[in-house]
Amino acid sequence: MTRLFHFALIGVPAILACIVASPVCRADEQNEPKDAKTGSFQVTIPRRSRESAIPSIISRLGWGSVDVVKNSKDEQDYDLAKETFEVYVPADYTGKESYGLFVWVNPGPDGKVHGRWTEVLDKHKLIWIGANNSGNNRAGWIRLGLALDAAAYMPTKYNTDKDRVYVSGASGGGKCSSMLGIVWPDVFTGGSYPMLGLNFYRRVMVSAGGVGKQSEFYPQSFKRPPAKLWDLVTKERRHVFLTGDNDMNRQPTELMFKEAKKDGFKYITYIQVPGMGHQPPDAEWFEKGIIALDERRKTVADAAGGRGAQAAPKTVTKQAKPAAQSSKAAPVEEPTDAALSPDEQAEKLMKLARLYAENRLYGKAREKLKQLVKDFPKSKFVPEAERMLKEIGRG
Repeated sequence: MTRLFHFALIGVPAILACIVASPVCRADEQNEPKDAKTGSFQVTIPRRSRESAIPSIISRLGWGSVDVVKNSKDEQDYDLAKETFEVYVPADYTGKESYGLFVWVNPGPDGKVHGRWTEVLDKHKLIWIGANNSGNNRAGWIRLGLALDAAAYMPTKYNTDKDRVYVSGASGGGKCSSMLGIVWPDVFTGGSYPMLGLNFYRRVMVSAGGVGKQSEFYPQSFKRPPAKLWDLVTKERRHVFLTGDNDMNRQPTELMFKEAKKDGFKYITYIQVPGMGHQPPDAEWFEKGIIALDERRKTVADAAGGRGAQAAPKTVTKQAKPAAQSSKAAPVEEPTDAALSPDEQAEKLMKLARLYAENRLYGKAREKLKQLVKDFPKSKFVPEAERMLKEIGRG
């Protein structure tokens, strides 16, 4: 399995050692002088957050004992002094007004802001921080730890709004952010904005088994937090699930959104971008998620003040882009098969097979693998397909 999905499954060994080499952030650091530096720049963080201690992460996620972790072959801990973070602070920030904090978990090695998203951050008064070298190639618990360190550090340097601390990410980073927003609602006080990937706290049925067939499920990836935190997650925190028409993770995102509604999430939004594949949205669609998160903030505040806010969640399903703006639609990463070369079609089948297999949807994985071998027998992906069929069985 790839490391991205290795991290996504509940069967993952609860990996990590009890080593926390760096000192943790102290509460009195909240009183340190605030910074006023703006623009794009890189920082290092001097101290680990208490929340980023590896045993603490494992405990919160319900991933098992440290004994299992010690036997892992994966990277078990990190030296924060060797990590760097990309920061973006809007030019209008002076420190006199609190800004929201947007913590990003990228699927690749770069923690910088995507393209014109800076315009959205400027408009909505959000400070960005994303760890470098925190992509899908690194152990998941380390990616979570770096995000927790970032969330703890930035309020010591900037005047941040304690009710607008958001966590987000795309693809594998989206899966990380979905866990961070649910398991650490006391840290990410605004909520989560996972894109193109989502993990869930219980298994979700994909299809009911019929005669001679077993039911298929997306697996549970982590444990639901205890009652006090669960109340925060479901009754106060805001969550936006974003996917695209052609995103390979669209189905699980949609299904898990519906299951979250059933479980009592009050302030949750689903956005499906027309024509978009497995790629971050453009600035226009990115902003729709920010607006949803911030609009919910007022609703939560009104409810807390007893001013009669609506208790039922406002859910946004697929949104249609106005015709006048259709030329700005995000490009489709995965074109139709008719527009693909044979090598590209084979690669697409291979990607889908990996996705299904790593989410334990073995029936669908076999279907794609067999199609690849049959239709593209000379493809470079055939040896891998044959290996996978041997591992999961030909059915």
